Amino acid sequence: MISPLTVLVFGAAVVGSALTAVALRVRRVPGTRWFALLMAGVTLWAGAVGMQLVADTTVATRFWYTVKYLGVGLTVTSWFAFALSYAGVSERLPTWSVAALVVEPVALLVLAATNARHERLWSATSVVTVDGFSVVESTYGPLFWVHAVYSYVLLGGGTLVLLWTFYRRDLYRRQVAALLVGLALPWVANVLHLVDASPTAPVDPTPIAFVGTGLSFAVAVGRLRFLDTMPVVRELARDAALEGMTAGAIILDSHGYVVDANAAAVGLLGRSRESLLGEPFDSVLPEVGIDVGAGADAGAGASPDAGAYDRVGEGTRIGEGTRSVRGDGGVDTSAVGGRVVNVDVGGRRRHLRVESSPVNAYGGRAIGRLVTLRDVTEQLIREQRLEVQNRVLRHTVRNDMNVVLGHLDRLATDLDDPAHRRAAEVSREKGAHVVDQSEKARNVERLLTSSRVRDLDLDDLVGAAVADCRVTHPDASVTTAVPPGTYVRADESLPEALRELVENALSHGEGPVAVAATVDDDTDVVTVEVRDEGPGIPPHERTVLTAGRETALEHSNGLGLWLVKWAVSRSGGSLDIRDAGSRGCVVSLSVPRA
Repeated sequence: MISPLTVLVFGAAVVGSALTAVALRVRRVPGTRWFALLMAGVTLWAGAVGMQLVADTTVATRFWYTVKYLGVGLTVTSWFAFALSYAGVSERLPTWSVAALVVEPVALLVLAATNARHERLWSATSVVTVDGFSVVESTYGPLFWVHAVYSYVLLGGGTLVLLWTFYRRDLYRRQVAALLVGLALPWVANVLHLVDASPTAPVDPTPIAFVGTGLSFAVAVGRLRFLDTMPVVRELARDAALEGMTAGAIILDSHGYVVDANAAAVGLLGRSRESLLGEPFDSVLPEVGIDVGAGADAGAGASPDAGAYDRVGEGTRIGEGTRSVRGDGGVDTSAVGGRVVNVDVGGRRRHLRVESSPVNAYGGRAIGRLVTLRDVTEQLIREQRLEVQNRVLRHTVRNDMNVVLGHLDRLATDLDDPAHRRAAEVSREKGAHVVDQSEKARNVERLLTSSRVRDLDLDDLVGAAVADCRVTHPDASVTTAVPPGTYVRADESLPEALRELVENALSHGEGPVAVAATVDDDTDVVTVEVRDEGPGIPPHERTVLTAGRETALEHSNGLGLWLVKWAVSRSGGSLDIRDAGSRGCVVSLSVPRA
């Protein structure tokens, strides 16, 4: 018999089967298999009820009434498992806990199939005809109500998981809303049926409401890319990223206990993951003082050297520091205020740099901290070797070249042959250049190791750079144009970089030098241009700066432009070199406005 009721019930089965097929096509996406089982349960439930309504014998009616319970158990269990999988929660649960969900629907099916013997699910059944449809009337037994309570616990749990996802994930809110609407319709109808308040009594309205479920889920699939993007993918990606980090990562709870650690942290500390979990962080790395509950400023008060911590973003960075070289050839990390800690792993001393940032709940409340560990042993040793080599080399060059320059001065004075005298003078100029480069290298190292980013008055910087250069170029023509009150947020090495640019322009140029600054209000970037009329900067010099490294064939003739590049980079800016027409060069450096 065809009627609006049978059309709706079988329509729900058709929509459910269509969504099952769609989900199976993308079953590689986490969560879609449970969704496919959910829609298969809806299809079976609605289809069994539809077949029951149109059955023409009592035996067939009772058969489909029993089959319905397979769909009921499958729908409830799959909904809960799908909600956990959709939100990424199931990935953190042991396998057996998810597998245990299969027990109840199997038990329900067995009880339904054998109910005639024990009548614990329902009793006193009778088949009645209502408006031409066959309907089973029965009295629910005690095991049915156990099943009902269990089902609503799972439904409530899955709903809470989705509400939690709705609150936490703005990107997926429309998806979750569509799922919750699709869930609410049949279960409101089911509650009305169980309390005998349904307008369709004695026909169970739950399968009819599945039509709304199917339409709501279809909107989620077709319009909201439900089966393409799910929160679980994001959660799995975050877990994979954390586990795949080359840096060690330790997660602390609000009391400072270790709740997770990635493989890199386990290797760096030389301990098993099991031995770390549940340990107070103070016992894992007692050298690092981290106040877990102090939010973004954590660690500042707990450190033995509170001033050593630099706040970066919303976390506490335990970062750059000054090291000294010990006489025994080891690396002295005592000057870094607890930012680099020493651990013995496999009989070897390792130096770990520690960084810490808060883990905030939604709403901004700190609920723990993420501590990252990086093995900087080789870096410290390499930097120590470079430091020693540079110091020895500079000392040797300065002292020995001063002796050479002294002898060249005597030769230039004593030689009678003009050609020989000229050779001595050229040699002296080259030697003086070597000494100058050695001294410049020392200044560059000093600037780049001790400087920091702060607000600087650009007008003062340009004025000081020009004034310094006028000492060695008293007759030079230099014009400046800097908007009054212009401040930049830059590294403290920027003044030396500006002086280097002006000095370079005066030394190699043949005409006036212009220094001009402009401010871009849209991007809050200040651009300083130094323009000269000299031969320009050779292409190979520019190539070296662009590539960021020197080779035997491509190398710079000095440190000046490198200093400029480093200063601008440390300031978060950019450097540009271009020709100024037929002759001359324009060097532009752009830095953030303060």
